[in-house]
Amino acid sequence: MKLSLLPAILLICFLSAFQRPGVKILKTFNSQQIKKVEQQVLARFKVRVDIEVLARNAASEITSLKITIYDKVGQRSGLCESDKFGAAMVFADGCAVADKGQEKYIK
Repeated sequence: MKLSLLPAILLICFLSAFQRPGVKILKTFNSQQIKKVEQQVLARFKVRVDIEVLARNAASEITSLKITIYDKVGQRSGLCESDKFGAAMVFADGCAVADKGQEKYIK
């Protein structure tokens, strides 16, 4: 039985090495960097994204963020929000947000 699981385990390890392509947003990004992310998403995935920084702390770090993604027709297709923002990834078909302290899960 151990030998029959080996190919499956190797396949899982091989496939997990590939990461889903996306554009990362960090809590330290300024307004220009946020605009650049919006432009990168449009250029790479051909979809529009609106990134709204709702709040920053005294160190100018983003603490609250809202990401709205639109499909190729212009209809809203995804929404991510965080009021304890740590990091985020924007993909062609959605987004992922990690709260402060959980940034390591956004790759």
